[in-house]
Amino acid sequence: MTKQKIQPLKKQENPKFRIKTLKRKLWETFSIYIRRRWADSNGMVVTCDGQFMPWKSTHCGHLYTNTERNQSLGGNELWYYEHNFAPQSPSGNYFDTNDSGKRYMAWAIEKYGEAEVKKMLRMKHTVKKFTEAELENLLKYYQEAIKALP
Repeated sequence: MTKQKIQPLKKQENPKFRIKTLKRKLWETFSIYIRRRWADSNGMVVTCDGQFMPWKSTHCGHLYTNTERNQSLGGNELWYYEHNFAPQSPSGNYFDTNDSGKRYMAWAIEKYGEAEVKKMLRMKHTVKKFTEAELENLLKYYQEAIKALP
């Protein structure tokens, strides 16, 4: 299995731009980690919506949407909460969202339990604005976590 190389961040003078760049780099790294951690030794995963495919062909789907694009909120606690994310088929993530979402919900309840799914719903409504330091620490954590995967 080929490991994808994540480009190191360059220091930016504008703090707002730096946060935006960190979030983008962290999402790329987090997405790879989520999709790869479920892969078998041949790089294949069973997606949360029931398809069997190579991890590189999957999307990093989320059970509950986050508020990443809503600048007025700044985000929520679910942004990098691992239980909220799983490999998902591209068709389920984009085109068959209703049926895929139902299968994803059933998968999450079976995998984590109903209490955890309810906890994630509460987290969705909890505003969380990540600091630059938090984003940098998470980026380093997931870069190392990817290296530790088989």
